[in-house]
Formats: sequence, C-alpha cells, structure tokens
Amino acid sequence: LADETGRADLAWVSAGLTEMLTDALGESPQLRVVSSARVAETVQDLDLRHSSLAAGDLRRIADLLGADRLITGRVRSPDGRLRVDLDVVSSDLAGLPAAALHGEEASAGEVIAIADSLGRALLRRLDVEAEELPRRGAI
Repeated sequence: LADETGRADLAWVSAGLTEMLTDALGESPQLRVVSSARVAETVQDLDLRHSSLAAGDLRRIADLLGADRLITGRVRSPDGRLRVDLDVVSSDLAGLPAAALHGEEASAGEVIAIADSLGRALLRRLDVEAEELPRRGAI
C-alpha cells in the first residue's frame, strides 16, 4: 500500500495495514498468500516505484511471485479521515483493475476497523472463506 497521506505521523499505517490484510487473507486455507516482505523485496529488486506500477510491472511481479492475483492500493488522509483504496488485479490483467474496494474511518486510530472490513471484503471478492476470522476488538 502506497502511503499518500503526506503525514509523518501516519507513515506506519501503510505497513501496518499491509500486514493486517496479509494476515486476514492468510486465514483462508484456500489461498496461498505471499508475504508483504517478499512482495516489497521484489518491487525493490526490480527498482520500481511502488506508487506508480504500470500493467507490465504488475505482470512481472505476479510472474516472479507465482501469483494469480495482486492487491495494490494507497492510503490517504483527506480532511483528517483515513481512507484506504485497494485494487484486486488479475495477473493476466484482463479488466485492470479486477475490483476496487475502499475503507474509510474518522481517524487513524480506527485502522483495525478498516483492516477488518477490507479483509472480509477481499475474502468475499476472492470468493473464499476464512477458517475462523474473528472480529477484532478496538484497542
């Protein structure tokens, strides 16, 4: 997830949400989820800018990772709210993006609520079930 907040106090949100969404997808026995660290390393090795990946770049990344779906996105903070936009992209890139999802909350303090909502939406979009994906409580 590209950090487009422009705020140093929210720099952690992009990495934190990436990990939470990876964990949510990993709850499904039907999915093989590539770690966010491996994805970031691949993007870095290819010397690509995460915020501006073209269709060809996405295809290369999917091929190198052996993935048939990629989830890309951005974190923004319009008017002090926290907004996360995700694109679920097929590796064959037909109909790029395959699906667009978003979550929005009043503040960065509600990152867990956004992660829960988007994690469930991603599982539905990918047409898989989580083994037992409990709702997380607020901190």
